[in-house]
Amino acid sequence: GWYSNQDGFVPSVLIDSLWFNHNGGRSCGTSSACSHFVHYVITQGGHHPSTPLSRIGSSAVVSHVLIAKLISGGQTGVDRAALDVALAVGLPIGGWCPRRRLAEDGMIPMTYPLQETPSPHYSQRTRWNVRDADGTLILTRSDPTGGTALTIHTARRFHKPYRVIDLTTKPDPHAVASWISHTGMTVLNVAGPRESTCPGMYHEAFDWLQEMLGNQT
Repeated sequence: GWYSNQDGFVPSVLIDSLWFNHNGGRSCGTSSACSHFVHYVITQGGHHPSTPLSRIGSSAVVSHVLIAKLISGGQTGVDRAALDVALAVGLPIGGWCPRRRLAEDGMIPMTYPLQETPSPHYSQRTRWNVRDADGTLILTRSDPTGGTALTIHTARRFHKPYRVIDLTTKPDPHAVASWISHTGMTVLNVAGPRESTCPGMYHEAFDWLQEMLGNQT
């Protein structure tokens, strides 16, 4: 369902989640206080102005929809850029990574609170991240290959929404934010090629994701 007022609409599950943390575990319901809270969630970017953001859970606001969490596999390139942007804007992160926290540059730093899959192979964490997310954003250059192509295949297999963004075409980050909004996802998986196959991809993806998320907290 949805909460609404003259300011717009927001999914009820998001309001209830925020209200639960903000108001001592009670559900939002139809009280005047809840209506006031809905107003501020819609108009002030997801948090009540009298409450520190840390009290209600850091969230990135994308066209009035709150992303509760960003996940990725922790590989170099797009994965790592997505996690770093999320940390920079105060968005909770997570996701699956291969056993022993494998990445092409060695062990994934413990800075990233990723869970290890039973398998050391990249393919399992790719599938599990798609499975556990509400939708997947794939950043790439030209045609996806390797693990990036597997991400697309897995999203289709699980019937999960996904979008492939070719950064060489100078895509509009606000259009992608609108897609996330209309999809209603709260857990976003971000994937794409590793740094060795696309040199410079980390910085390119970081800048683009920062523009999409960084101004919306």
